[in-house]
Amino acid sequence: MLEIYVNSEVTLAYLITAYSCQAIQHVPSFKERVKALRNINRLLKTNGPLVLTVYNWESDAKNLKCKEGFYGVGGPLDLWRAAFTENDLRELLEKSGFKTQLVRGIFNIPKRIMRRLPGSLYFLDLYLSNFKFSIKTGKHLIAKAVKIRELDAYEIVH
Repeated sequence: MLEIYVNSEVTLAYLITAYSCQAIQHVPSFKERVKALRNINRLLKTNGPLVLTVYNWESDAKNLKCKEGFYGVGGPLDLWRAAFTENDLRELLEKSGFKTQLVRGIFNIPKRIMRRLPGSLYFLDLYLSNFKFSIKTGKHLIAKAVKIRELDAYEIVH
């Protein structure tokens, strides 16, 4: 719920749609990620959609040292990063009070190749992202889920 003040009166508003682009993967534990998504759940109206993107472990495992941990060169500015499988993402959304409608990989054709393609094939990567194999090949996962129930206060905190 958002509190909007109009002439000193509080009006409660709900989010219609929520987006999380490459953010939830930087929350350092499963429990804290669930808590963050439950707070988003609390703000969404019933059946409100959530669209989020995360790193795809299945396609990027060879480039990542571990599935979850600090990412960088070992300095103070390193970020925590988690990579997800399709099942990890579905479990996270379910425990947060959402029903997963779709999980797909975001298929990225390298720019050096895209520049050589004719303009009519510019959206080829978007087209390829519609297929199930994109879960194994896309560098990121995108999920669409909807809020299926109101969470009680205990569930939001724990």
